[in-house]
This record gives sequence, structure tokens and C-alpha cells, in this order.
Amino acid sequence: MKLAAHNAVSLGVTALVLHFTLPGFAAAILTNSVIDMLGHTWRGKWQHRTPFTHAILTAPLWGLGVGVAVGGIMTRAGLANWFSNTNFIGEGAIGGIISAFCHLFLDSLTAAGIFIPSWFKVNKN
Repeated sequence: MKLAAHNAVSLGVTALVLHFTLPGFAAAILTNSVIDMLGHTWRGKWQHRTPFTHAILTAPLWGLGVGVAVGGIMTRAGLANWFSNTNFIGEGAIGGIISAFCHLFLDSLTAAGIFIPSWFKVNKN
């Protein structure tokens, strides 16, 4: 799926949850970019997803890391001084995690799917 679709859905859900915060938006866009850049390999002329970033356990960790980094950079840059009662690191972390789950949701709708651990049983038959 295209990065633009991932960003559109992630920004929409992040806006609903975090009420249009700057760190949440930045973390959403960067998380999708990191997951797509680090999570694909080439086999011949076909691109494949890897469990390194496209697994249900690893993608939220990437989102958390990117979100904390974004929030920390924005706080260190002094942007937190312009906004009162704002926790940039927390908002960035939440935005990154939300974005990672949105990314996995959209990728799960494609033919290639996502990676789910073998011990996680979806069908209990």
C-alpha cells in the first residue's frame, strides 16, 4: 500500500485521539516512513515485507521509539515553551504507536498481510 494512504489514515486517527497535536502528527508521518523504509526487502524484482517492522509485536515498538525521539527533539528545540501544559514526549509516543497500528491494519488488508506470532491463535477451532 502507498505511503500516502498510510499517512492519511494515521493522521486522521491521531487527530481524533490526540486532538491535532504537533508531536502526534510528526510521529505519525515519521513512523510510517520508518516502518516502510526498514521493513521491506527485495527478492528478484518483488518487494516483500519483513517481520522486523511488519509484525504485530515489533511495529508498536518502532512507533514508540520514533514518537519518543520526535517528542524529545521538539522539547529540546524549545517548541514546548510555545504550548502550555503539553507533554511532547508522551504525545509523540502515543502518536507513533497509533500510527504503527494503523499501518499494520492497512497492510493486513492487502494480499501480503502482516506477521502474527505463531502462538497467537486467531481461529480457535
